[in-house]
Amino acid sequence: MPPIVRFRSQVVIVATLFSSSFAGASDRAVDGGGDFTFELRLRGSLAANDAPAVSCGPGENWIHGNVLLDADRREQDARRWGLSLGAGRCAFGVTVDALDSVTLCGKTMVLDGEWHQVAVARRRSDGFLWLWVDGRLEASEDGPDGDLGPTPPGRGSEFPSFDGSIDGVRFWKGLLTSEPAGADDDIRGLPRGAVFEAHSNPALRQTILFARFPDDRAGRAAVTIHDGRGVERVELTGTILGGSAMIVWDGTDRTGARLPAGLYAATLVAGDVSRSIELRLP
Repeated sequence: MPPIVRFRSQVVIVATLFSSSFAGASDRAVDGGGDFTFELRLRGSLAANDAPAVSCGPGENWIHGNVLLDADRREQDARRWGLSLGAGRCAFGVTVDALDSVTLCGKTMVLDGEWHQVAVARRRSDGFLWLWVDGRLEASEDGPDGDLGPTPPGRGSEFPSFDGSIDGVRFWKGLLTSEPAGADDDIRGLPRGAVFEAHSNPALRQTILFARFPDDRAGRAAVTIHDGRGVERVELTGTILGGSAMIVWDGTDRTGARLPAGLYAATLVAGDVSRSIELRLP
């Protein structure tokens, strides 16, 4: 799990944020030319991020927020996308050309000094966009069609930037198959503000399990996988650092045999915390 990073008065440049030190990364790790999903956790305050509310809908309005992620092609052409915060709420925007752009807006106040999970996604075939906050889908819209292309350096310091902490930054070359699991309002068995969720990656035939806690805890996390009959098939372990744990399940049982696609249950145990969710193995 990467360490928590503190950003102050600087834009996170998407093109340089990912390098070969990340598992599965390559020279084209961040490429808007296809489907993509981007996720991170953030913590900040309104006092340090005073950009006003961002207008939602048509237009490149997200650039007027405190910019957190920036994939601007600058002088090369008009194609770009990014994530910012306006009045403490997320804004995700995409531009394909000067006359074709859209901004999605979140509903949750995320600049309250607590950790929040944010995920955005784009489908290349029709430009459809999604924005999740803390595991809940808060906005979706049919955005600009077309290829965004590989991401070059971003727009720089002339735009307001995010001042706060980020952690758990992840990028997928593809779409998650469903909304994050564990996204109900009443997250029973977990501390307030915590999340346990599963994402399927059909391209790699993997399921990625995330656990996040609001208290920056460290320790060991164990996840047991049960099939539809309730039979335990495998136990997975991971390390909690900075309140986060990521465990990758390759779809095999304890003997290494590939299990059939379908619905399974995953149970997280971390200290005195226990939580079960349903997941689909691709």
